[in-house]
Amino acid sequence: MAKIKIKVIVLFILGFMKLKELVLFITLLFAIRLSYSSNTPSPKIRFFDENSGFETTNFISDIQVDSKGLVWIINFNGISIYDGNQFKNINTSTVSHASLLRFFEGVDNQKFVIDYLGALFFIEKDTLRPYKYNNLLKSFKAKNGFNSVYFDQENRLHISYKGVGYIIIDNGKVLYPLAKLGKQYKGDIVILREKGSPFYTQVAVDSTTAAKRNLYLFDENLKLIDSLSLQKSKYFLPFSLSQFGNYYILSDGKRNLIRFTKSGDLQLINYNQPISKILFDQYSGVWISTPNRGVKYYNSIHNLNTPLYSIFEGYTATASAVDKEGGVWVYSSEKGLAHISYPKYIYYSTNEGFTSANSVYGIEKVGNSLVFTVGGTTIYRVNETNYIADSISLNIPKEHIVYNIYFDKQEEVFWLACREALYFGSIETNTWTKLKTNKLEDKPGSIFKILGRSQELNAMIFALEEQYFLVRDSMVQFVSKVYPNVIFDLETIGDSLIIGAEDGLYIEHKGSIENLSEKYSSLSERVYSITKIDNRIYVSQRKVGLYRLGYGEIENISYNEETIQKAAVFKIDENSLLVIAKQGSFILKEDTLALYARLPRIVSGNFIYRDSSIYWGTWKEGVLKTPLNSILKNAYNSPYLFVNKILIDGKVHPIEQKQFLVDYNKGLFQFYYSVINYQNWEIKYRYRLLGLNSEWTETDERNVQYTTLPAGSYSFQLQAKKGNQFWSDSIVYEFTVLPPFWKTWWFISLTILFLLTITTWIISIRIKRIKREKDLVIDRLQAEQRALRAQMNPHFVFNIVSSAQYLVMKEKNEKAIHFLGMFSKLMRNILDYSNNSFIQLEEEIAFLKNYIELEQMRMENSFSFTIETEVKHYKLLLPPFLIQPFIENAIHHGLKDKEGEKTIKLFINYDNKYLEVIIEDNGIGRKSSGEHASEAKKARKSHGIRIIKERLKLNNNRQSNNLEIEDLYDKNGRPIGTKVKLKIKINDEGINS
Repeated sequence: MAKIKIKVIVLFILGFMKLKELVLFITLLFAIRLSYSSNTPSPKIRFFDENSGFETTNFISDIQVDSKGLVWIINFNGISIYDGNQFKNINTSTVSHASLLRFFEGVDNQKFVIDYLGALFFIEKDTLRPYKYNNLLKSFKAKNGFNSVYFDQENRLHISYKGVGYIIIDNGKVLYPLAKLGKQYKGDIVILREKGSPFYTQVAVDSTTAAKRNLYLFDENLKLIDSLSLQKSKYFLPFSLSQFGNYYILSDGKRNLIRFTKSGDLQLINYNQPISKILFDQYSGVWISTPNRGVKYYNSIHNLNTPLYSIFEGYTATASAVDKEGGVWVYSSEKGLAHISYPKYIYYSTNEGFTSANSVYGIEKVGNSLVFTVGGTTIYRVNETNYIADSISLNIPKEHIVYNIYFDKQEEVFWLACREALYFGSIETNTWTKLKTNKLEDKPGSIFKILGRSQELNAMIFALEEQYFLVRDSMVQFVSKVYPNVIFDLETIGDSLIIGAEDGLYIEHKGSIENLSEKYSSLSERVYSITKIDNRIYVSQRKVGLYRLGYGEIENISYNEETIQKAAVFKIDENSLLVIAKQGSFILKEDTLALYARLPRIVSGNFIYRDSSIYWGTWKEGVLKTPLNSILKNAYNSPYLFVNKILIDGKVHPIEQKQFLVDYNKGLFQFYYSVINYQNWEIKYRYRLLGLNSEWTETDERNVQYTTLPAGSYSFQLQAKKGNQFWSDSIVYEFTVLPPFWKTWWFISLTILFLLTITTWIISIRIKRIKREKDLVIDRLQAEQRALRAQMNPHFVFNIVSSAQYLVMKEKNEKAIHFLGMFSKLMRNILDYSNNSFIQLEEEIAFLKNYIELEQMRMENSFSFTIETEVKHYKLLLPPFLIQPFIENAIHHGLKDKEGEKTIKLFINYDNKYLEVIIEDNGIGRKSSGEHASEAKKARKSHGIRIIKERLKLNNNRQSNNLEIEDLYDKNGRPIGTKVKLKIKINDEGINS
């Protein structure tokens, strides 16, 4: 009675305000509710109250979903926005307004509201801004409220007031577009628009002609398309218009329901109740809201005789909007704000009076009867035509709890799977016979499983723990061997059986059992179900997903390279499977996998596919029915992810802007984002910044920031997903952090050019200096070489002359003459080569051979020598007199004082622009030679090697390790000679020649 008194006071106040029609409407909305009861099933309804962050109100006047997916809740005194995560209130105290009635979204997503006096307010920056021509609108004194409103592309306001009609406000000028039609069109007028919903208005009808009231349908150019005569009615409710496909449905507020298309075809639809609002959902279902009979849901506008279900029966309620995921938003003065996520998915539950318990274990459907068990020995039955429900207490022992139920169509008998017992019989007569299972091993406390009828085996198949067995003619005909683990499902393929167990998959063929899990390790998890199509087996398993077996192969079925997780598989025809999984719903036909929206989160005790619907036994909410056609109409949608705000160094930037140029000292980037989440899924986000890191970072947070990014180009990518479903497409923002001026290309180019100029100048000076120093060094070395050669020549000449004199005295004149000829040739070569920087290799070899033969004759052939070379190109150029000093050392310091056989070996090889020269003797070695040498000889040898080292270093481009001298020893450590290795770079001209 207290509530009724409050409502009467409200009506009195509104009446005092002289809003006659609005008062009539509110009176209908808040009239004393009638007491109705119904056992119709209902969808799952989620209510919003203070616990969910919503400030409740009994005066919600409108709910709409904008293009972004945000839900706008309008009440008389305020506006709330719901983004799927939280509610936010708009500040309406900034303007003076009457009670707010309706929300609209106009051109360029401009949001605005209208109050019941016809004034208009734009929603901007979380506050209201009044329309600049509100005083003009109020001058019409539209106390009867408005019908339709919109802004066109020229920003002209089109609005229709009850009692005033259709006007256009164009920069403060009032236009009457219907004036050119004359006075012959009176009644209701609908104007079709190319873009946007039809525009509805009314032209006053004289009381004397009210019975002849018509509805006229015009195109955008006010050309008549069709007309319809309407019934006289005393009802006065708001008009309502909704569209699905090519159809429009109009409720004129006077109990007339009209269907039409853009081409006309106006038709009256018979409906026996007053309508406060009509709404289509994405499934083509129709929601009809009534003043005090709640909301009724119909499968189609073509059949409004029997609703699929009713909600809030006996209460005032309005189904107001359909969101981006197909959910419907409802508000009720008594029940509050509600959301129905899945309108087509209905529950037979405790709340609706169908069962005394929520947990459902077994389900079956026979004809129009849905039969299910909730534990114990009671079966519940619902007639799905009239929803009359009853319960049957089974004539079986109370301890034999029923966990599953199955109807064998072939034998027309029901089977009850119980703890420690299996029954068959009739629900109608409630007579049951316990199956004799003495052939099975005794399993105290075990529950029988019904695996179904096999046409191939012509038997019913059951399982008890690790064994399955076949029943024909109400008798156990065959019992399998004991399997290693509990059996869950079974399917035949040819003359083989596929067994699904706790530990994986088995194949049984002519009594032999093979564990496929041993062959395929991926099949070692628990098997949920086995389904056969076209002699191929589909296996759903825990963790590893869905597999297909057949034609000698095993194939994992995945979508977008992701395993299909926790799949329930249904055969819907001979070629197609329905797969309900964590990520979504799938239709698998041959090798094509089509994705649809995921079903509600349910934990299933049992499920069946009957009459193109799935019936799920849930643990908490009774039986859930999901029609196949509703699943196929519910397209898969990625999460509605959007960026709320972008801050760069604290400054807000437009979220529509996808590319940014940022100065190098703007170092803080902040992105705020969220997901429309009507169904309360767990939301995950992931992001990455290409240019900094290519790896994804997952997070629960709804913002991310980057600081002190170096100069460069970056791509910020953001994705989201609901629960275990797939990741959404990326939202991408590109931005470039500009470098400081000292890192810009022009500054760097100028700096490089300047440095190159300075460096070139310095290098040129340095090169000149080095060349001059090198020339001086070469001149000095050449002078030292000539001085050393000049020093060597007198002694060498003296030895030669002494040797020649000795030959003459011994009357060996011919040999002396030959000896002197060789000497003169050698001296001529020395004189010629001393003035050349480079000589040819063949000249060097000839010189060395001449020198060695001369020394050999002088020492009376006391040693032998060999010259070997693998060089095929004898025109190669090399510096002169680099090899001869080491041969001279070998002869005079190594072989001269040696007893026995004496040899010198000279080997010359060419490799990659370098000559490798090896001089090896078998003399007394450097240590013994040094003990016998005079001080003068030691000094000359030291200077000679030093000069050669420096010449080699200059010749070999300042490389080191050009000369190696190695003392040779036998295995007892006695010296057996010396080996010298020279590395001489060949002059490039010699290579090219």
